[in-house]
Amino acid sequence: MPDYEFYTTVYHGLLQSDVFTRLHVKAAAYLSAATLNKSNRTDLPENVRNAVKITLCALVDEMHKAECGGDVVSETNDGISRTYAAKKQQTDAEKLSSVVYEYLAWTGLLYRGCG
Repeated sequence: MPDYEFYTTVYHGLLQSDVFTRLHVKAAAYLSAATLNKSNRTDLPENVRNAVKITLCALVDEMHKAECGGDVVSETNDGISRTYAAKKQQTDAEKLSSVVYEYLAWTGLLYRGCG
């Protein structure tokens, strides 16, 4: 599982440590369900383990966006004005599913069959 140092140095995430930690728990549960707990296996090859870590970081960021109201369209710093996308292209659940597929499609962790 990625820690905050991995999130900031490898993934280059921008969230504060407490926000990352809180959302990481939710992201890990989501990923475990999406992979039928295969993402938690200890015998995964290193490249797959790294893909799982990156996926968790991306899920944390996506969950944070969903909590904040969606994608930011524009932002003003001094006047603290922020505009979010009015129409969602995808639901929050579809975005999370897309993140998992984007990073893990090649790993076999999403395979639902026997074996």
